[in-house]
Amino acid sequence: MDWRKEKHSYLAVVVLCSLCLLLLAFGDAFAEPSTAQVKKMWEGQNNVKDRVLSVKRMGGQRTTNQLDGKHYITPVGTCWDYDIVELQKCGCRLFLKASACCRRGSSRECEMRVGNSKMVDCSPYGKPKFGLAGNTEPADCKTQRMQSECWHRKDLVFGAGIVIGPCMGSNAKQDWPPTFNCPKGQATVQDFLNKRCGPTPEDCGCKIVEECSSEGGLKCYNDWKSNKAAVDCYYNPIYKSGYEQEKCYKAAMAGGSAEGAKEAAAGAADSVTQGASGSGSAAKSKAGSVADTAVDALKRIWK
Repeated sequence: MDWRKEKHSYLAVVVLCSLCLLLLAFGDAFAEPSTAQVKKMWEGQNNVKDRVLSVKRMGGQRTTNQLDGKHYITPVGTCWDYDIVELQKCGCRLFLKASACCRRGSSRECEMRVGNSKMVDCSPYGKPKFGLAGNTEPADCKTQRMQSECWHRKDLVFGAGIVIGPCMGSNAKQDWPPTFNCPKGQATVQDFLNKRCGPTPEDCGCKIVEECSSEGGLKCYNDWKSNKAAVDCYYNPIYKSGYEQEKCYKAAMAGGSAEGAKEAAAGAADSVTQGASGSGSAAKSKAGSVADTAVDALKRIWK
């Protein structure tokens, strides 16, 4: 009967397709490069001959539509993941799930793709702890390590982009204000900027993180907070403009004398006097009162 023939034909097609898919899967499996091949590819692609210490299969077999920088509509290759340890100057870098991607059916037409990585101790691989640098960590390696660790920390606030008193930092000097760990994170930063707490971040409950702060930024901050008069220049509301605050700060850091107090306070009084010109004796009296208040405040601090 015709329907039986059609049924048998249909089953034959299904079986044939299944076999093709199975053979294709086996082909991909057999095409997986060996760890020795992966090591050779990695060293060649990254120009690090004899510096790959370990290659470990991590599975993750999957298809890819991209090879040699070209994108295809359909999958043209297969990728596998490997953990690779490479000997470097400051230690060993573990590349997590780096991928070897090969064109289907080939274990030669392949490329390596880098994933996440982290520095690890080289000792377990029979090398000095700090890799090519030996068993003692050089200063530049330590700096690099600390920068990397600080960059990945999520609990640090202030630092670059935030002004603390006279400390604002610059790209040229890389002397950004110090970083802190604060009880409420960015909310504490906003409280500080809006003067709901202060006058220093530490007065807001924050703890300075010296290992993640620049040397120049630490010096600026410590010099400022150690001088009560200088701190007052940026917290006392009588100093409204940046010009007045800076003038007060320079006078305070210059010596902290009563004469310096008068000079700093005069800056605050000048702006009021200028704004009050032509407004009569009442305005002048107000300007004089502001100056007297400023001098008295600074004198109390410097006693």
